[in-house]
Amino acid sequence: MIIFGFLGLLTLGIGLLIGLYITYLRFSGGLAPGRPLITFAILLILGGIQILSFGFIAIQIVSLRREILRIQKENLELRREIKHTNDV
Repeated sequence: MIIFGFLGLLTLGIGLLIGLYITYLRFSGGLAPGRPLITFAILLILGGIQILSFGFIAIQIVSLRREILRIQKENLELRREIKHTNDV
């Protein structure tokens, strides 16, 4: 999950840096309209956002699973207590 966060931030950061470079080229007058670097920057930015989203969802799933396991353990202990008090 930490890997998703690191890769997502890295990809997003590289995409933003390329985007800043493209913006500089645009305002300095050296940008060709059909340059594939624009598409690459957009791809990196969107990919970084997507990888970050997967990481966030993975963290939520793990947290929910831990909570479910904790609740199941508490339920098992309560059932044992109830069974013990009914036997006495």
